[in-house]
Amino acid sequence: MSLTYGVAVLARPTFDVPFAEDMKNRAFAALEAAGIKAVGPRELLFDRAAAERAIDEIRSAGRSTCC
Repeated sequence: MSLTYGVAVLARPTFDVPFAEDMKNRAFAALEAAGIKAVGPRELLFDRAAAERAIDEIRSAGRSTCC
């Protein structure tokens, strides 16, 4: 049995965006190295609309792999 996580990476453009990108990439690499599948967008999400699209994407992925 493999694990699948829904991941949405929230960010603020007023903070250190290059650092956030680096941490995001490291987090996804760590999940992959641990054998954990991550569903959801791989980009930083800076606003409500982007977060809502990510939620829809994660929900859709869950429906296609569930039951």
